Amino acid sequence: MSNKSKRYTYEFKKQMVSLFNNGKSAGEIAKEYNIARGLQ
Repeated sequence: MSNKSKRYTYEFKKQMVSLFNNGKSAGEIAKEYNIARGLQ
């Protein structure tokens, strides 16, 4: 079993920050985009 971490592009990260800054909670973003909440 391999433990490779996901790699996210700069654009993807910018989009996630933008969503957060516009009022979406970290939990909502994590659930919608299948991102571990521990990466907040």
